[in-house]
Amino acid sequence: SASVYGSPAEPNAFLVRLNGANASRLETALKQIQGLESVNRSDNDRYIIENSTAMINAMVALFIVIAALMAGVVQLNLTNMYILQKKRELIIMRVNGFTVREVIGYVLRETVVTTILGIVLGIATGTLIAYSIARALNQAFLQFDRSLDFVAWLIGAGLTVVFTVIVNVIALRNTKNLKLTDAA
Repeated sequence: SASVYGSPAEPNAFLVRLNGANASRLETALKQIQGLESVNRSDNDRYIIENSTAMINAMVALFIVIAALMAGVVQLNLTNMYILQKKRELIIMRVNGFTVREVIGYVLRETVVTTILGIVLGIATGTLIAYSIARALNQAFLQFDRSLDFVAWLIGAGLTVVFTVIVNVIALRNTKNLKLTDAA
């Protein structure tokens, strides 16, 4: 630092861990020292950070709920459109002796492949976006953990699978009621 600033660094700040000691009494004693400019307690900073984090967590929860509702509507709509588009083909399958279970399996194959691709691409892009956001939000006094969290990936993938199963159960109910007379 002497080469940059022209003189060696002199300590001008001290961080003290109290380990249960009385902070007010220590602050009073420190203020008696000649030349001491200020005493800053980290309690205030911690309070600000905890409130900010609670606000961010509430916003994230709100965005998750909104995204889940939008994804449910879109996925249900797409699955219904797919079934309507393939209706004639599904009826012909039933006429040719396929069971309802086999017809539903046929419809689910595409959904399973799409879901797996969505999970993989979602984890990859989500990780990159989250890393970028965490880096952008980092401050000198507040650092975010940017390490990979495999448990979060598993939770996200599990929720996606459960969500897809629920949507498919709702959408594929109509497959059982296909009228075989509509094939013509």
